Amino acid sequence: MNNGDFPDLSAIRFHPDHIWVFGLDPGQTTGLAAIAVPAESLISDGIPGILAHVTLDITGSLMRQVSIACIAAAKVCHSTKGYAPVIAIEDFDMGGNKLTGAASTADIAIPIRWGGAMEYAIECGHAEDAILKFQPRTLAFTTATDARLRAWDLYVPGDHKRDATRHSITMIRRIRAGSIDPEELWNIGLSSTRKQEPEPLQSMIKSPT
Repeated sequence: MNNGDFPDLSAIRFHPDHIWVFGLDPGQTTGLAAIAVPAESLISDGIPGILAHVTLDITGSLMRQVSIACIAAAKVCHSTKGYAPVIAIEDFDMGGNKLTGAASTADIAIPIRWGGAMEYAIECGHAEDAILKFQPRTLAFTTATDARLRAWDLYVPGDHKRDATRHSITMIRRIRAGSIDPEELWNIGLSSTRKQEPEPLQSMIKSPT
């Protein structure tokens, strides 16, 4: 694999006071968004703010896409004061889909396959101690509309990256609002243990054909 086969993750940097929340919009091209916020803004009543916002499109096989997402999460897993990154992945919901045609079939199958593959990868330790949370598509789309993304200065070109951003910022807002307990999240992250040493993920990635 040459360097051109792997996306540039250099913008995802370590910082001891950041918590990274990833959003994933699974598809034949998968959107990935990573937003860093002050740790105190999620675990207490600290002042909220967006410290970094990184997006990319992931292409290729399901294995390759999941591997890249895991590498991105592992890159920042130990960068905070014990707070593992959270990965918000789109869960399938009807969302007005009439379930007709090949595109609709893919809308159902791909999130289910992606979710299962990501759960397995995290269980095997490929994303270090990252915490996986499924999130309904309709919740992300109603919480983070295009108008709100623009108002929050999070609007990006590209449907997949923008939809991934919706999931990331929606998860952040849910944690901050208390609908997801931050103590429960990071107790899980801190207490997780690997059952085996994972195979280096770079060796699992194949270039898209």
